[in-house]
Amino acid sequence: KHIRKLDKPDTEENTFIRLRGLVWSATEEDIKTFLHDCNVKEVVLTTNDRGRPTGNAFVHLDTEADVEKAMAHNREYLRERFVLVEEIYEAQYIRETKEFVSQTGNVNMKSETELEGNLDNGKEAKKRKTEKDEIADHMECN
Repeated sequence: KHIRKLDKPDTEENTFIRLRGLVWSATEEDIKTFLHDCNVKEVVLTTNDRGRPTGNAFVHLDTEADVEKAMAHNREYLRERFVLVEEIYEAQYIRETKEFVSQTGNVNMKSETELEGNLDNGKEAKKRKTEKDEIADHMECN
C-alpha cells in the first residue's frame, strides 16, 4: 500500500519523500542505492539534539515519476529494517530539514571525526568524574 498525501496544493511540487525506520548507520549512499531507480537530487539524514541519527531521511527527487518509483519501495528492506516511504510537500520538506541544511544548501551535519571527538570528550569527562569521586570517597573514609 502507498501512503498518499491529501489535497495537494497546486503551487507545491510533488518531488519530496520522507523515509522512516532506517537503520541508524544508514548513509546517503545507502539511500541512493535503496532508491536505485530514482533520480535523487538531495538526501538529508536527520539527527536528534545530541547528534545521533533519528532513523528518518528526507529526499528531494527529480520528478513526480521518481516519487512514484520511490513509493514502490515502501516497506522494502534496507539492510535488516524495512523502510516506510511517504510522499510529503515541499513546504514540509523545507520545514523539516531547515536545521540540517545551511543557507548555501549544504548539509549541516557534524563529521564523523567531530562526533568521535565528542564521544572522546564524554569519556574523558566521565574518567575525571570517576577520579574525583574516588578522591572524595577516600576523604570520607579518613
